[in-house]
Amino acid sequence: LLRLPLPAEGSAPVGYDTAVVLPLRDGAAEDLAERLLAGVDDALLLTLPGLDEIVIEIPGEDARTLTRRQDGPYTVVEDSARGTTRWRTASSGGRLEPALLADRPVEERLRPFWSVTW
Repeated sequence: LLRLPLPAEGSAPVGYDTAVVLPLRDGAAEDLAERLLAGVDDALLLTLPGLDEIVIEIPGEDARTLTRRQDGPYTVVEDSARGTTRWRTASSGGRLEPALLADRPVEERLRPFWSVTW
């Protein structure tokens, strides 16, 4: 769930639900963002199972695309720059008891489920 503090202008590219474009304030912020984007790996798609694809665009470089798909018990991550990796994952989930959520924020009470992936 992506929450923006202000209404977004424009719309996502065709075929996507969301596009995140981050304007950077100065050269130091650009350098940091580029280093962090270069470090993006399979872990992002493994920890966010609702995310199917990430496209990383850095000026002056080819776009890098990471995609996630299920293949039976495996999670396959295809990275246009680093190749394909197949992960064996196990997931589980369930409902939380209402008493456990009684003192929690409304956002947590509205989603009374738990999940884990290993």
